[in-house]
Amino acid sequence: MEQRFIRVLPFYLQPMTGDPETEIPIPAALWCSAGNICVSRGSGGRCDNSEGLYYSIAGDHMVWQCPRHWYEACLGTNAPYRLLDMTDEQFRKEQEVQRGRFLQDWAVVSKRLRSSAAILQAVGLQEQAGRLWEAHGSIQLSIRRM
Repeated sequence: MEQRFIRVLPFYLQPMTGDPETEIPIPAALWCSAGNICVSRGSGGRCDNSEGLYYSIAGDHMVWQCPRHWYEACLGTNAPYRLLDMTDEQFRKEQEVQRGRFLQDWAVVSKRLRSSAAILQAVGLQEQAGRLWEAHGSIQLSIRRM
């Protein structure tokens, strides 16, 4: 399945453990997918995948929940989490942290693209190398604008 990051959301999930040391707020994120990627599917109740939207913890690119299961976890009876609004400053910080995660991943990809472009250029495929450089610049700009 192909997932697409949409944004960090302007609120935290706070675990309700009864121990303030473990109740550290966790930023949430919104994703989109054409297929059902809800980790709670089949565990009780049908998924709401009608819009293709899924929630996750920001920085966790492996665990997604459909709106129904996510809201049950946050707002249902005896829910293990509660929602806390972020301040504008916290929201900007969490967006920047997420951008930093993507930039770390991008650094690996960028190095490989630059190396690939150099190989193409060395064997006389300047046009193809140029296309890689164009793609490199476009991707880098789009990540920085996030």
